[in-house]
Amino acid sequence: HSAKSFAGSEGAPLLVVATPTGQLHELGALLAASLAVNLGWRVTYLGASLPAAEIAGAARQNRARAVALSLVYPDDDARLESEFIRLRELLPAEIPILAGGRVVSAYRDSLEKIGALEMRDLAHLGDTLDQLRKPTTKP
Repeated sequence: HSAKSFAGSEGAPLLVVATPTGQLHELGALLAASLAVNLGWRVTYLGASLPAAEIAGAARQNRARAVALSLVYPDDDARLESEFIRLRELLPAEIPILAGGRVVSAYRDSLEKIGALEMRDLAHLGDTLDQLRKPTTKP
């Protein structure tokens, strides 16, 4: 499985984009990736139906600022909750998980368990990415 890199500006934060295991539709993920690039992010695009370990591995290896998951179909995959939990366990705590897509609300309970941020639409994702780019001011 080869990751595609989308160039962004040097020193820009990196977003890892994928769809989790069993989520076979890539369009939402591609839209998220291109939106992020337009906002000045670097993107590592992993593709569809990736296990949590692979997503987390790419995020750690590339020192990602955030991970974006696209959930489009199906809306009733019982395996996804354990994948979400595994992803959260494998990711450094400071890396937020952004989840969006047509069926994201079907997985809301599972996503809330791991503290994922639910993206209502691409505009919301764009706002969230802009927020994440701001340097964090430590007291």
